[in-house]
Amino acid sequence: MSKMRWSLLLFLSARSGAQRFGCTQTVDTKSRGLKVLQTSTTNEDFCSNMETTDSVGELVDSCSAFCGNGNIPLLVGIPSYGFSHADIDTVCLADEDSLAQYNPTKMNDCRTWSQALRLINTRAAALVAALDNMTMAQLNFKTGIATKSKELAATMSSEEVKNRLLGATQSQVIPEYRSILEAGVEDFLSNGKFRRDLQDTMEVLRGAGRNLDAVLTTNLPQLTKFVEQCGDLLVSTGPSKEYLLDICIQRGAVCLDNAEAQHIGCCCSTIPLGGTFGITGETGGDQANNSRRLQMTEGPVDVCAEADVLFGPEQTRRQTELQATDDGTALLEAHLTALKAAYPDYFSASNCRSRRLSAEEIEVQTEATQPGNRLKAEVLPHAAPRNLKLDGLTCSPPTATQGDTSYKAAFWAQTEENYCIDIPPDTGSASEAMTDQGLADICKSFCGDDAVPLTIGAINFGFNQTTMDDICLAGDILEANSSFVEMCHGHATAMQNVQSKLAAFVASLNVLEAEKTLYEANAKKAAADLKAAIEARATDVLQDALVNEKIVKLKELLIQETASMKTSGTAYLAIKQAVQDVELKGNALKTTLSESLGALDTLVTDCNKLFTGLGASNEYLLDICTQTSNACVDVDMGRHVGCCCGYSPLIALGSATVPTATIDGISATRFSSDATGATRTAARRLATAPYSVCGEAYKSSKPKVEEAHAKVRLLGQEELINQHLIIMARRYPDQFGCHFPGCMADTGGTCSLFECDSTRGPVDCVNGKCICKQGYCANPNGVCVSVSEFIQNDGFVGVSFSQPLAPSFQLYFVYSLLMLLVAPMWRR
Repeated sequence: MSKMRWSLLLFLSARSGAQRFGCTQTVDTKSRGLKVLQTSTTNEDFCSNMETTDSVGELVDSCSAFCGNGNIPLLVGIPSYGFSHADIDTVCLADEDSLAQYNPTKMNDCRTWSQALRLINTRAAALVAALDNMTMAQLNFKTGIATKSKELAATMSSEEVKNRLLGATQSQVIPEYRSILEAGVEDFLSNGKFRRDLQDTMEVLRGAGRNLDAVLTTNLPQLTKFVEQCGDLLVSTGPSKEYLLDICIQRGAVCLDNAEAQHIGCCCSTIPLGGTFGITGETGGDQANNSRRLQMTEGPVDVCAEADVLFGPEQTRRQTELQATDDGTALLEAHLTALKAAYPDYFSASNCRSRRLSAEEIEVQTEATQPGNRLKAEVLPHAAPRNLKLDGLTCSPPTATQGDTSYKAAFWAQTEENYCIDIPPDTGSASEAMTDQGLADICKSFCGDDAVPLTIGAINFGFNQTTMDDICLAGDILEANSSFVEMCHGHATAMQNVQSKLAAFVASLNVLEAEKTLYEANAKKAAADLKAAIEARATDVLQDALVNEKIVKLKELLIQETASMKTSGTAYLAIKQAVQDVELKGNALKTTLSESLGALDTLVTDCNKLFTGLGASNEYLLDICTQTSNACVDVDMGRHVGCCCGYSPLIALGSATVPTATIDGISATRFSSDATGATRTAARRLATAPYSVCGEAYKSSKPKVEEAHAKVRLLGQEELINQHLIIMARRYPDQFGCHFPGCMADTGGTCSLFECDSTRGPVDCVNGKCICKQGYCANPNGVCVSVSEFIQNDGFVGVSFSQPLAPSFQLYFVYSLLMLLVAPMWRR
């Protein structure tokens, strides 16, 4: 019986006056305050005289409609056999737990415990969003390094600074130069805006971690209780405590409250673990949807989709900031390209995420054009050294000691070859003179992309090592403390620890959702089998039974047919194992959060400063060139241009391991390509691959999820998978919209010879086809509309509906199909 038909019966029960009997609604026989409902057929006539009740199939349909989706209908009686209310209650309100137990306390507990998973998913999503935000904040931080490095280089080579230093006395030059450098790196010091941003972002991360830890502490035990205690059959009641449907009178013109009544009744049982806690009851068909899956305000939460929603506004803001500069755009595109390469299955078209990473398709960059390797692309052969003005400079790279650590200065090919003004620039033209900007570029090469280059000196100004060390090692601008940096790096890896444990946890949640669907599929299949068994066997069972044993035999039949729904089934064991894995991974995450949040606190509190960057050979200073005279840099009268680098350990956040070298140093291509032996070389630092919690979770859970879904399909219950995807698409259109039936990106238009027609809406020309942009679906007319609009209007085609289409929609369907066929012929 359809939901519409069930609602009609309720309506007729209340309004119809043409009734043969005058029975009224009653209550249960065991004084539990439960209501018995009636339909129009209860008083209309005997069961066998009515078309809607004259067969077992019709009665089962009426019972199923009363119970609603997810509940198990228990039909008590057939057209040839009816029972008294007391007999019916031996099935529907059995004292023993042989069939289904009436236990409202347990049902309410199960309802409460069922929300544990939703709360866990929501808090996990907040932590995923906070981690994604931290990753983007790091990109902003790196962009800040690149931008400020350029600004600092431009400032130091400006006429204004040159004039300030020219006007300073010998004793004033060093303090003046220091003040200019300090102003240039101000944004990276303890109160600088880039550090404040990372600190604020870290505070959000810590808060999300603490919230998840608290939720796991409370709700993991509840989730375990839900699985262990809510897998048995319970009697299901409606919103008004209705438990039984008095369908019709089989014989004897007496009402159900009469001891000699022979009625056909229907009650319902349910397995709360399947997500059902009540029957349709008086509310008709609407409650059926509510009973099986809670609605949007209480419904299922997808961790990664929810994280996208939470992070969305902040992600847009940060991407806008990044795309405001060339450096930021390059870093963002390189990061997104690397994510796609690392997690191709997750960021795929079939997963709705192929183009969500960026508003535009990102071209795969070659190694030479990636931001981390720009020096390789820019390096040109040096012109041969002229050696016109520098003769006889022979020095040894000096060292410096700070605390108990010895640091090394480095030479490169030009240190002893040319005065600063005569170093051949990267243009390769020997006729061009070196500039202050050129010296800053050399310093940038030495520092790499993750440190702030400090060029100490200029074409017209030089300093000795003592002065340089006062900037590079003394602690006012840069602090030299390699052991402390190593400790900070240990704290920085805490974020990776959280990410990996969180990914494993989210993967276990993905598997649990799939096993839950499989469990529901088994329950639904068992309910369908029960319905078929009642139709096929109930008549024979009751026919063969003695008069005083008929209710007993019917109950035995129901017990036998519901045995597969008990907790001994393989589906239950699978979901129980999945929950145990969630608990295991959740407790591991809790432990990691407890350890890592403290480490992150220390990182933010103690490591939020610029430290002296060190290369692979422990080099802290590059002696770029002599500005004047042939004195070495470690001589008091030496006047050289040097370079050291400001490094922040916060840049290492999210790395699994951090190399000892914090700058490229003399391993940079610009220096390591030297074949003269004047430059020492060391292994180049490797960039850390991007990490995606959701990408890792998807990758590791995919095999088990696909296995569970394959079993669902074998049971003939693929509609459960589709229903879940539709629910997710309505809740998260940007993340699941492509799974909504009929949401296709291909408009049917082509762009091989001409551009896509503007009337198609937001499209891209991809391989000669007009494809809707991210977040849009092609409607039946081949026009791109937003996923949200498409879903809200159910604007889909090619879907199997459980109910007939409305006439207006049938016309729309045919029209849309014709438009799909005709449109490509007249519109390009």
